[in-house]
This record gives sequence, structure tokens and C-alpha cells, in this order.
Amino acid sequence: MSEENNDNKLPKELLLYDGSEDKIPVLQTGIIGEISKMDSVLSHVKYDFLKQPLANFSVLSAQVDAICGKNSFLTTKAAFEPLKSTLWADLDKTKESVLGIGKWSADSVCAATTALSSLKESLGASVSALASLEAQTSVLASSLGINPITSVANQISSITGLVSPLSESLRELIAPTTLLSDLSKIALDAHQSMVDAGSLSEWKLGVVDSASYLVDRQVDWTSQFCHSVYGERPFEKIDGLDGISPNVNILSWLPIELEEEKKKKEDIKPKEALEKTTILRLSEKGKRLINKVVDINNLCLRTGREQLFKYTATTTRAAATMGGTACASRDDFGFIIDGLYMFFYENLERIKGLVTDAVVRGEDAFQCIFRVKAMRTDYRHDYEHGADGDIRKKNKMIGSAYAYYSGKPVLTSSQDYLLAQEKLYDEFAELADILEHELMKGVN
Repeated sequence: MSEENNDNKLPKELLLYDGSEDKIPVLQTGIIGEISKMDSVLSHVKYDFLKQPLANFSVLSAQVDAICGKNSFLTTKAAFEPLKSTLWADLDKTKESVLGIGKWSADSVCAATTALSSLKESLGASVSALASLEAQTSVLASSLGINPITSVANQISSITGLVSPLSESLRELIAPTTLLSDLSKIALDAHQSMVDAGSLSEWKLGVVDSASYLVDRQVDWTSQFCHSVYGERPFEKIDGLDGISPNVNILSWLPIELEEEKKKKEDIKPKEALEKTTILRLSEKGKRLINKVVDINNLCLRTGREQLFKYTATTTRAAATMGGTACASRDDFGFIIDGLYMFFYENLERIKGLVTDAVVRGEDAFQCIFRVKAMRTDYRHDYEHGADGDIRKKNKMIGSAYAYYSGKPVLTSSQDYLLAQEKLYDEFAELADILEHELMKGVN
């Protein structure tokens, strides 16, 4: 296909961009709109998460949104040439491939991976722009006798440097580019507004500090989890992780949640507001649940039992997602359902071996496993074929599972997803406690 034909597929705002700074907002709007349309179309494609996940496209669109759509440091036409010549063609190829066969192909995965590499290069430009703004803000701070401000540019550079010896797959697992891009955006917006105003804002600096803390927490926790799973092997290539990123969105909603807390209490500090946020509460509950999984497996090893939970590339990615996601959409919730399904339902026979089949089938504490299976049927299987009676039965089972966690047979709002996620985490944490208690019986 010729370059001219490729260009015809690009949004008109990109084709008409002449490098002038005053046209950047229009350009950004066009790119974001096009990505949103592609993302919306792809979100309806049926796919098998375990084999060829569609999650890659969501990661890519989020990064384009963070790097190109919300930051104004790309101010020349030359800066957009990589996007025009490589990134957009790869995204378009991915879209056509997915829509054509209904699932990811090897070529489309390669295209997505190539696009992800391009976006990582763009992150470097973001960090450079941020360092410049931080230097200007530091001058303001110094003139007022304020302590040195948090340098997010140094933080991102330090994190990328620390994970650089790892394989590409583990780098993206421990320090997702989307997470670092979200951090960069929050810091860029805060410092740009302070530089423009010529004055510091304690609130904006506190928001940056809160975002910085969440990133350090996520990276440190994921690193520890990987070490628990793989020991010294994180420096090796882990089969099955290539090109796949966890869905970590804890920073996406941070500024909004902090502002909501500020409306409730005008003099609240960002650090205090952070402690009240849904994203912190849910991400910490997810981390504690995964930590419990690790503890149970370690207990199995030390008591001479087979590990209860099997570690795989997909469960490793799912763990990172569960510890770094607050569900505000159907896609987010689907990732959490996938993780719980892989850890608990796919290890159901091992769990039965510990507590018996009758206990698993009969006791209330274990029914969360089967409710997750029902909800995952809605997400990952085409159940609208077969006898009418079977279809009605499956729909009723799915609706009952949703209603148990949200009070509604269909989840329709971000509050529905957040409520269901928290109740799921609480239930599975209780189940993990029961399993751990059963294992401890054999210690004495």
C-alpha cells in the first residue's frame, strides 16, 4: 500500500498540521477522537483473554492519550512524523486485523508491540520537558525558601534505569509505560500551571507528591511480587509475557478523586485526601489479596504440599493489574474478573484437595468462585448460541452474580463496577483466610 493511501486513513487534523503551535489543541482533539472511535469499536470484539488479549489496544490508546493528547511538548511537525509514519499505520493495521478475524492475530500483536515501542520513545521527550519545567518551579521554590520539590523527572529516569537490566516483558510488568506516562502528565500539568502563574501552589505540589507515592508503591510492590514468583529469574526472559502490559490505571483518576475530597473539606491536604480515595483503598485491597496468595503458596512449600495457586505469565500479569486498578469501566472490571478466575477457578481442583469437593460446593464462603465464573462467561464467551433454555439459564446465572455484588443484574456505571470490585476483593480475602487456616492445621 502506498504512503498516500496510508495517509488517507489518518485523521484530517494530523494531515493538515503544519507545525504551528496554535493548531496543537485542534490536532490533539482530532487524534484523541480518532483513537476513541477505534477503541470503542474494538471493545465490542469477542476475544479470548487467555490466548490473545485485546488489552494491548487499550494500553496503546491510553498512552497516545497521555503522551500526545494531553501534553503540549510536541510542538513541531517533525515531532509527529514517527506517529504519522509508524504508530498510526500500526494501530490501523491492528484495528483491521482484529475486526477481520474477531480476535488478535500474530501480525496484529507484532504491530501493537511496535507501536508500544514508539510510544516509549515519546515518553523520553515528556520527561525532558518535565525536567525543564521542574527547574523553573525550583527557582520559584528557592526564592521563597521552600524545601526542594519532588522531581518526577528524576523519579521516572530512576525507575526506568532500575528496570533496564530486566527483560522487556518484565520491565513493562513492573513499571508500565502507561503508569509512568500518567505520572508525567500529572506533573507536567501541575508545573506548567505554576510556571505560567509565576507562583507555587501547595495543593498542586501535593497532588504531584501523591502521584509520585502511588507510582513508587506500585513499582516496589510489583517488584517484590515478581521476586516472590520467580526468585532470581526476573533477569531472564519469561515466556508468555512478551508484548503484554498489565492494566494499571491508579493515576488516571487521582486528580479527580483528590479534587472531590477537596470539595468536601476545603482545607484538606493532598496527602490526607489520598488516604480517602477509592483508588488507594481498592489498589491496596488488591495488593493484600495477591500477597495472601503468595503467603499461601509459601506455606504450601514449607509444609511439603503442592502449591495451591499455579504461577503463570497470565497470572503474573493479572496480579499486577489487580494491585493497580480501580474499576471505572466494563473493560477494567473484566481484567479483575480474569485475574480472580485464573487464580481461584483455574486452581479449583487444588482447593478441593485441601478442603474437599463437598465444602467447595456447599459452603457460602466458596461460592464467590462460581459467581466469578458466571461473570467471566459474560465477558469471554459467546453464550448466545444453543438451546433457548440454556441461553436463558446462563443469562439468569450471570444476572444473579452481578446483582449479588452490585444490587443490579447489569452493571452500568462506574459506581457499579467499583462497588462490585470492592465486594469481590473482600470476599476473596475472606476465602484466602479460610484456606490459610486449613493449611495451618497441618503445621502442628
